[in-house]
Amino acid sequence: MPVTMQNIPNEILKQILVQVREQGGYSTLKNALRVSRLWNDAGTPVLYEHVVLHNENISSFLDSTFNTHVDIWSMTAKFHEMWCLTHGSCVRDASSTFEEAKAMFAEPLPPVGEQRTGLGKKRFRNRERTWEQVQSLTLNVRPEGYGSTRDEKTCRQRGKLTPLDVQLMRLASMLPRQYPRLDTFSIFTQDPFFEDKSKLEREGAGFLDARVFVELVKSLPKSCINLELDTNGREIQFSAMSPRICTMIRDMIPRLQHLSLRVSNICESMIESISKTREKSYVQAPHLRSLLVSFERRNDPHWFDLMYARNICRTTHSAMSHDVQMSTGSSIGGNDEKSTIRFVGALQDARHKGAFPQAKSIQVVTPEKVHRRGWAWSKRENDKMMIIRDCVQDKTHALQFLPSNSMYSHDKDRALIDRHGVFAMGDNEELKLFAEEGAWASTASYHARLPVDTPEVRFEKCPLKTLSTEKEMEYFVESLARERHTKLKCLHEDLTEEERHPGRVFDFEGATFPFRDFMPENL
Repeated sequence: MPVTMQNIPNEILKQILVQVREQGGYSTLKNALRVSRLWNDAGTPVLYEHVVLHNENISSFLDSTFNTHVDIWSMTAKFHEMWCLTHGSCVRDASSTFEEAKAMFAEPLPPVGEQRTGLGKKRFRNRERTWEQVQSLTLNVRPEGYGSTRDEKTCRQRGKLTPLDVQLMRLASMLPRQYPRLDTFSIFTQDPFFEDKSKLEREGAGFLDARVFVELVKSLPKSCINLELDTNGREIQFSAMSPRICTMIRDMIPRLQHLSLRVSNICESMIESISKTREKSYVQAPHLRSLLVSFERRNDPHWFDLMYARNICRTTHSAMSHDVQMSTGSSIGGNDEKSTIRFVGALQDARHKGAFPQAKSIQVVTPEKVHRRGWAWSKRENDKMMIIRDCVQDKTHALQFLPSNSMYSHDKDRALIDRHGVFAMGDNEELKLFAEEGAWASTASYHARLPVDTPEVRFEKCPLKTLSTEKEMEYFVESLARERHTKLKCLHEDLTEEERHPGRVFDFEGATFPFRDFMPENL
């Protein structure tokens, strides 16, 4: 009997279409679904298994599955141009408030039967066929507004939302009821690099309203067990009473398997138990496999700390002391602040007490500035060193970003030796993600953010140039020889075979770590 398309089992056809998606992306898969009804029925779950939304398609995606067309522009003020001497012409700003948007989208969607399209009406997708197939949702969005917190707060002083914020509120109203199979959620904000400060403030990414951000994450269904919140610190807090993410994460962490955070504020309250006992107790997370908390911004020019140098909450959020201020009165990011060490200590204490029995990776990443002087480094006065604390391995890694060539002029191109002794060169943002070794990665064809253990998915290959030959190591040592900073001179001595100092220590925020952790042969 000859084999035809009708004879192919549905599961095998589905596997074929999965490979089409992974190799060719969504556009190729959509073309394949038009071949026949059989292909369409088998491929629709594949198409909606991993959904990626960005600024350009989030409105059309929600419109195609909503009961009636929602005119977002009716909720915004008439757009006008504001002439600034330094900024040029700018487009601003939404008129609906958080309360107005929440009230508008509070009504539940009507039953599917009421969405039957009539003559001359807009055609809607079958909600039961699409939304119930979504297993992962990635928001790869670029926050709207100004690139300056001062200008952003001025424009939002009445609590107004941007059009993107309104769309996110609209999505939040759908998540708990309409996505029953959603198990992975990721928000990964776009934050392009700008060498010029005025250009960054004029053309750079804006900010998310913290209230919208918290409302969106709180609305995730109970089935969501993998969570990545990487806003690059771009959710703006309007006041001390603005919602914080710490207590929300504390409620969610018992069911999570993978958790990655790079947000504007976080503290140890996210793992502290609400039970009132004399001895500090922690929330039990029996399913947690990986936890990454990064205080290192993906793109951070040497001349401009956009919001925070150290993203630790000013106020604790434990149930026993909601309004207790931190013991230190110094500003966030000060050299004398021990908040990062306290946060790491809480994670290690929780692990030792059995709060994370299945955790294979618990990491805290924080920047450490290297101050430079002299004409030779006038463009790099505040270089950064990444400090990575591995709570599972009980080890601290100090990774220094260096110029990738002798004619260095931009922060975008860097080089480093990672914790495994691999010499890597490339884009600054990609280099930081490579050095962090998180449990999340982007797919190769359609850029969904998923845990690296997700089956049947092809992830992007490392875009960096990784080298480990003697020639490249020799080049790296030679580049260190040109450095004038004391710490880097010590590193040059440690990497030189004739002068090795394994007993050297590295001081960071009042804590002393063995400098040998920095040496590739000891990793």
